Amino acid sequence: MTANPHLKAYLENYLALPNPGFAIMINAPWGAGKSHAIKPYKASKDVLYVSLFGAKKTEDIDRAILLERLPLLDNAWTKGLGSVAGTALEYMKFDLKPESFAQIGLPSTLIFDDLERTSLTIPELFGHLNGFVEHQGKRVIVLANEEELQGKHPDYAKYKEKLVGRTLRINADVAAAFPAFLEEITDPASKAALTTNQVRILEVFTLSTFENLRLLRHAMLEFTQLYAGLDEGMRAKGASVSDLIATYFAVHMEYGKGKLSLQDLTERAGWARAMRSVSNAKGEVSKSVMELAAEKYEPAQLDIYEGDVLPNDVCIDLIANGHADQALIRTALKNTSGFADQKNEEAWRTLYWWRHRDEEQFNAALHLVQTDLANLTVTNPHILMHIFGSFLGLAKDDGPLSKDAAKVMLDAKAYIDRLQANGTLPPWGKGSGRGELIDSDAYDGLGYSNRDEPEFHDILDHLKSAASTAFKKQTETVASQLLARIPDELNYVIEVLTCRTDGLRGSGYLTAPILTHLDAPNCAKVFVDQKTDVTYALFKALDQRASNQTGRFPDQDIRDLERDWLSVFWAEIEKFADKASAFRKAQLKTYVRDYKANEAKRLPPSRRS
Repeated sequence: MTANPHLKAYLENYLALPNPGFAIMINAPWGAGKSHAIKPYKASKDVLYVSLFGAKKTEDIDRAILLERLPLLDNAWTKGLGSVAGTALEYMKFDLKPESFAQIGLPSTLIFDDLERTSLTIPELFGHLNGFVEHQGKRVIVLANEEELQGKHPDYAKYKEKLVGRTLRINADVAAAFPAFLEEITDPASKAALTTNQVRILEVFTLSTFENLRLLRHAMLEFTQLYAGLDEGMRAKGASVSDLIATYFAVHMEYGKGKLSLQDLTERAGWARAMRSVSNAKGEVSKSVMELAAEKYEPAQLDIYEGDVLPNDVCIDLIANGHADQALIRTALKNTSGFADQKNEEAWRTLYWWRHRDEEQFNAALHLVQTDLANLTVTNPHILMHIFGSFLGLAKDDGPLSKDAAKVMLDAKAYIDRLQANGTLPPWGKGSGRGELIDSDAYDGLGYSNRDEPEFHDILDHLKSAASTAFKKQTETVASQLLARIPDELNYVIEVLTCRTDGLRGSGYLTAPILTHLDAPNCAKVFVDQKTDVTYALFKALDQRASNQTGRFPDQDIRDLERDWLSVFWAEIEKFADKASAFRKAQLKTYVRDYKANEAKRLPPSRRS
């Protein structure tokens, strides 16, 4: 059964009339397939199809008709010329007048498309088309988005009734269009995958509510890029491929329609998703554009808000940027549940994907994770939060874990305390770079399970607090040994002062008040007692530290604490300068002046003296 049975019946009746005396309008939104719907009739020699795209005056309509009729012009070249058609004819020395139509033998049926894409007024447009109906006895079919015409022209209804005798509203006939679009796919493997998943794709198209066949066609043509990233083993996983295709089409059409922006897509992962999750948990915000779009596809068992089926890096590269590297696609997808290498899968990942694993796999992974926890061998904070998040899910109603969420939370906190007690908990400080992704919503390509649950946030807060305490203790330990490393380990000292690192145990202490753990007078003496190049490098490190801290926006109390320490430090340097030789005094005074001048520039205007 076709989507528009009334159209075929009415058109056949209309086209049988020798001189109907009125035009008919086929009305549908842009992209709904109006041109496709009348395609069977365009092939007739007694039918002329004309696009009015870009027409600015009635003469442009005449020129567009003539261009379609002249056999000496290459039609492939003239397609889409629109408003420039007149220029082409003038160049070819045609003196075109309206009465010329009587001499070129117009067919009995004229089809005019893209009425809303002209610049003519409604009286001009409909008045000119009415001439073909009343004066030449032609059958005229116009294709338009009537809603857009009504919005652009307040007098639309007044003039429409003089031309149009019947308006036929049509719906996007996606079932008929899909095979035609499929024929445009040149890659046999991609075509086969789309054919296999046609029902799922059409379900997603219906749920989109867009009725825009161009969006569907665009997504189908670009699908070959995504499918090229799948190896044969991945392509053999039919259910996973089906979920991937459905998610891809939903996001692609939402983005193509303009309902989702690049910023909306970034919300599917990373810091934007983390901040969104926290705000949602606190009830601070209404649903985002991305969340509202995702709700549309829930009946198709899709969650396009999550990046677990279509990883967000791949999603953005393919859909927003237009291209994704095949190796990136393959690697990213193999981190998802559907395409993971289950034979070599880490135990915590198996727990994460427990709904997609068999009971034997799950039991083996659970036993291994529990054994590792008992032996305190799991210390990576990201993997810990994955495990605890999975446990929270497994403890829910009907879950396979024999404990509730409250017990999971208590056990998790106790485990963190044991790591802290034996000194194996990686240190972490806000902005330090050590385990900073602990504040994100994902690790190693997987979003944390149950990250919106209050128990998850309690565990995370406890972990951050414990790791922060470990970081403070480590800062004190490093500070107590720092001056003794000068000058033999100068590069290490400079890194401690100026850097933050992205490793769990990095050596940078940019965002920790490490200077305050040093004795300022003694530090000044150690700096001054070095060779000139070492002294200069150390002073430059202090200046670079202050600049880097300003860029990183650390807690203001840390900067204030260190400013107080630095005031004492530089005062001691000036004391040493006053006792030194004239040359050395000039050097040290210059270092002090340069630092203070740069510090004045770093201060916000409100704090400058």
